[in-house]
Amino acid sequence: MMKAPDEGRDEILGQFVRLAAQRLGIPASFVSVVDDEQQTIMAAHNFGLKTSSRQNAFCRHVIDSGSPLVVCDTLLHPDFVHHPLTTGAPCIRFYAGVPLRHPDGFIPGTLCVTDTRPHPFPAQQVQRLGLLAEMVMSFLYAWHGAGLTDAVTGLPDRQRLVRDLQLLASQGDVRPRRLVLIDCLEMSRARDLVGSLGAGTVERLLRDIAMLLPLRLRPAKEERLYAFSAGRFALLTLEGGRLSAGRVSTLLHGISADPGDNMSLELSPVTGESVFTPGPRAGQMAIAQAMTALTEAITRGVPAIPSGRQGQGMSSFLPGPDELADVVRTGDRLSLLFRPRFSMETGRPVALEARVEWAHPQQGTLSPAVLITCGISPVFLHLLTEWTLNQVITQLQRWHGTCITLPVSVLVSEHDIAMPGFASALKRRMKRARLPLFLLNIDCLTPESLADNPAALSGLGRLRQHGFTVSLDGLNGASGDLGYLTRLPPGVVIFPPALWCELSPDTASRIRIRGIIRMLEGQDYRVLSPGGERADDGDTLNGYFSGRALPAEALQSWLYWKLRDSCRR
Repeated sequence: MMKAPDEGRDEILGQFVRLAAQRLGIPASFVSVVDDEQQTIMAAHNFGLKTSSRQNAFCRHVIDSGSPLVVCDTLLHPDFVHHPLTTGAPCIRFYAGVPLRHPDGFIPGTLCVTDTRPHPFPAQQVQRLGLLAEMVMSFLYAWHGAGLTDAVTGLPDRQRLVRDLQLLASQGDVRPRRLVLIDCLEMSRARDLVGSLGAGTVERLLRDIAMLLPLRLRPAKEERLYAFSAGRFALLTLEGGRLSAGRVSTLLHGISADPGDNMSLELSPVTGESVFTPGPRAGQMAIAQAMTALTEAITRGVPAIPSGRQGQGMSSFLPGPDELADVVRTGDRLSLLFRPRFSMETGRPVALEARVEWAHPQQGTLSPAVLITCGISPVFLHLLTEWTLNQVITQLQRWHGTCITLPVSVLVSEHDIAMPGFASALKRRMKRARLPLFLLNIDCLTPESLADNPAALSGLGRLRQHGFTVSLDGLNGASGDLGYLTRLPPGVVIFPPALWCELSPDTASRIRIRGIIRMLEGQDYRVLSPGGERADDGDTLNGYFSGRALPAEALQSWLYWKLRDSCRR
């Protein structure tokens, strides 16, 4: 299991070996697995060896003895002076290795530091290396044990899907596969249900859906079902299998789930698929294409988008790391636009949304939402977020002291929100710029993934504690851009205060109210309670519509005119 390729795991192991080299003052370090025949280097820092025979491995002595091994100078050690890894590449002159001990007692591998020069290595250093090895083993145990099953549904989770796709590639299985994504419970609807019925009821609902899907689909032996995210599932099958996106949509048509308390919730599943041949990057591409197809199906209001029917050109687009890094580093072909939000009651602008666009030479204008569906790496998404925040804060400084005091919303990914210190660092940046925190709002770019990311949920809490306003609109809000631009602002329906007060305390009545609201919103009405608030959670409803995104210079002139009454004061 530990020798199987796993990009996410090996990336974190790479951070561990860099930490070991840094803390111990030794330039090279690595984590290895040793079996009966060979040693395999899983992650390394400044160490070029990938594999060696078990007989030639320094680490076999650590495995066999179960104790640390320190060789301060191999040329002075009788067992290693003529060793092939001493006399030839990688020319080991110093070696220190400690065992990675599994909780069950066996030793699958080692954590080592090494150099081409001799070093003293006192007992205190050996102890530090041992503590780092315990951390590495604890991580590997948790990664390979607890991280493969969704806690709510009991199905294999998204990380398991990624690993299975990587395993297909490593095994040389080239049979074409189909990946179908199934959206059973849209994220905004799930938030409504949590507010009305509570998180426990929604968890029971998700468990009921997870039991219902295999009963309806009846997957074959080689067809596997996964919990992709909250309310969203994935099906991996052979291309020639019977369960295509269209077939899945047909089989699930008209289903309803039972969250308990004698309630039944009708579901409207939407599906999207991709067809691929397993390979080094095929799994990442397959997920990106299936996400693109599913997003398009949701946006177009159709039950399924088959493979190859996605929007023209984007289904096969996956930007390369070098291309992304160059764009983010230089800012070339990146532009920042601001989209105003208008109050539906007064027609005045009340807020701005920052929107980044990448003018790609082949694919046209791309937004962060599109990059998410294309499988952009969190590292480059972080660089893009930093570029956006810098540009927005700089623009807010230019407007500070003028009559333009509208808060600006910035889309931030769950990976950035989960980073330790993100909230406090952002607060310091605003303080250095001498800007009040209310001018910068944070919108989560991927709210549908928050349920699977406790670190991101904690990060949202830290942002709120520091005084930032946080929104979970993300892609759900962004997906309605075309609708805002192609139709008139919707009419407004307000519940009478007496009726609202009478119905809102009763759970069953609130469910009926939700159904009425959803029906009215489907007819382009905006439904407000008295005072524009939800009765269940107190959050303000979106009583606004959005305008066209403009560059800062054009927007500034327009805002001076639109806010001319305020600017004259």
